[in-house]
Amino acid sequence: TPLVGTPPYPDYTSGSSTIGGAAPIVLSSIFGDINFVDRTHLGSALYTPDGGPFILPERSFSSLTKAGEEQALSRILGGVHFRRACDLGLKSGRCSHAKPRPAALVARRNSNGSSHRTKPMAAISASAAVPRD
Repeated sequence: TPLVGTPPYPDYTSGSSTIGGAAPIVLSSIFGDINFVDRTHLGSALYTPDGGPFILPERSFSSLTKAGEEQALSRILGGVHFRRACDLGLKSGRCSHAKPRPAALVARRNSNGSSHRTKPMAAISASAAVPRD
């Protein structure tokens, strides 16, 4: 029995795993691929079909990359996605930030004179590429 109910959305690809691939790259560019302790749910109660409450401990990760990989794995263990959807989600997330494009966002003017930031079409096409097996 999965610990998490199966959600009513498609399996392929895992959006959570895509974030798990992209976020460590972005965060590592700022902080390095650091180890860290996650205390987000420390002391929270978890109830499962087998009982509870189980009190959640702090979590230690050897790197941001390992945390992203565990995020993808959690989607499989929770019964939310199949492995292929998570593996390709990680791959897609890593691909989307493999070559940072700092100039990809440019200021544009609206007809009323206010500005907003948009991506040029070339950047949208490049970032939308999904890796193929």
